[in-house]
Amino acid sequence: MSVPATAAPHRRDDFLPVSDFIKPVPRFMPASLWQWLAGRFYTLDANGVEQLRQPPALLPFRFWRLLGRWFFALDVYKLRAFQRTAPDVLKEVLEIAPEAWLAFGTLLGCARNGRIIAWDRDVDLGLPSELMDEALLDRFRAAGFTVERVYRYERPSYRDYIPDAMGQYGKIVLRKNAKIELYCFVRGRDGRLYYGQGRPQLFAIDYALVYPQQQMPLYDYLANVPVRFAENLTFMYGADWRVPKPKWIRSPEHKARQARFFIGLEKNSGREAR
Repeated sequence: MSVPATAAPHRRDDFLPVSDFIKPVPRFMPASLWQWLAGRFYTLDANGVEQLRQPPALLPFRFWRLLGRWFFALDVYKLRAFQRTAPDVLKEVLEIAPEAWLAFGTLLGCARNGRIIAWDRDVDLGLPSELMDEALLDRFRAAGFTVERVYRYERPSYRDYIPDAMGQYGKIVLRKNAKIELYCFVRGRDGRLYYGQGRPQLFAIDYALVYPQQQMPLYDYLANVPVRFAENLTFMYGADWRVPKPKWIRSPEHKARQARFFIGLEKNSGREAR
């Protein structure tokens, strides 16, 4: 099967400048003052990428980092640590669970430029729920992963959509120097794929936007992605999904688009909330 072309490969230490996605200049503050404050916290390294400066004398680094995060809405220290470790951790996950595929933001980053999005802090993967069992979790534990959270399909309101999945795993959160979120999808009685994690709502996507699958280059290895990945990402993020949006999660557009793929469920009922 042919491998789709992607952008030129990136080095694992590539990172967008912090100024590309810190808070915008506050209305009450002159831009020159805002830039001066940013310069007190960040400096450019030899590659022209911004790094958090060392704190002033007697000021603990942890406090300095938290202050920078509060002021600029970005913890660049943790962000860079994730970017360094996530590629190898993700590769290890895919070796343990070869049926897993790239989903959500991780699929978006791979499709755009063959790497995890520079401002992301976790890895999103899909997996058929029937393949997630205690034996697979034990394999992750044996490889040094910590199982942080486990969700199951247990809500009565799920029964009208995924009746055969009750009791199966819905989502697993793993960590090994990087946070991995495994979304365990179930095919519903209407043919769509569903995912839920205990809330009175289900994520729904057409089966044809996830299967069949192919492999796409990610760093120096290959990962499973939907053949129709472009349509998948259009469904999730809009027709302009190729345009980077560092503040997507907090944007009105993100909240509005959730109505496209989340089915609200009434308590103890399979009827859709209108």
